[in-house]
Amino acid sequence: MNLEVWGLGRTGLVCAASLAQQGHQVVGVDIDPEKIARLNAGETYFLEPGLSARVAAAVASGHLSAVAPDTLGEAMPDASILCLSTPPANSGELDTRFILAAALSLAQHNVFARRRVFTPSSCAARCPCTSQAID
Repeated sequence: MNLEVWGLGRTGLVCAASLAQQGHQVVGVDIDPEKIARLNAGETYFLEPGLSARVAAAVASGHLSAVAPDTLGEAMPDASILCLSTPPANSGELDTRFILAAALSLAQHNVFARRRVFTPSSCAARCPCTSQAID
């Protein structure tokens, strides 16, 4: 499958690397140019056992790359996975502005009608982060 993983933090990078290791074509989407550059160089930017080797192999094989949202190409992925932070707001509720910003970016690419969009909570049972493959 051709997949996008939006958000290349701890959850997103692990999911993207795991999907790529399974043979999927994965494009990681993030707003941080340093994360994009390091990932495209096959490097990680936090410690996670086994992740460095997984990322390096996935990038070297051409199964994993990273881009900024405004540089996404015209190719439509089979699915997008949103792995974005939802820190607690001052009121105690979840701050969903990062997910909403990504959803707006997806909408601007006019893709909601053409692809499936999963969030970690809706695909937890199918995400490779839980050691199960996406069909």
